[in-house]
Amino acid sequence: NSIGTIDIYDTMIIEMDIGIGLVDSSSEAWESVFHIGRTNYERWPGIWLHPAAGIEGNALDGFTLAYGDNDNWNTHQAQTEAGSAFTDNSIISYKSIQTQTQLTIFENGEKIYDESYTAHPTTTTGDIPVYIGDPWYGPADVTITNLVITT
Repeated sequence: NSIGTIDIYDTMIIEMDIGIGLVDSSSEAWESVFHIGRTNYERWPGIWLHPAAGIEGNALDGFTLAYGDNDNWNTHQAQTEAGSAFTDNSIISYKSIQTQTQLTIFENGEKIYDESYTAHPTTTTGDIPVYIGDPWYGPADVTITNLVITT
């Protein structure tokens, strides 16, 4: 579900509203919400729901986030802070501000993560795909609206 391509600069601001449909704890599969990158492990970021996303207190409740950097494309920064368990039919207002030195994440207007960040690769080739649900995982039952990516 590619919705377009972008360049990657030093600063990226991503804003979107994510409507959560059904959080299915009986599923055994990861489900993709949002992904920027040409491959599964190129993540500017990758956002997924784990089957435990709706189980409060589980280590994988809420979103699973990977913001790749120069050292590791699978860096799971903000993992434990990535919100609490989601309930069916909820809407999450999500915003991340990613610079070469800092990663800040807001959910529903509340700052949930604000830490130093190892620099991420940049590219001006114009060919970095943006996915709503990526091709490497099944799609999460979500609806994304009001998506704005500022670079």
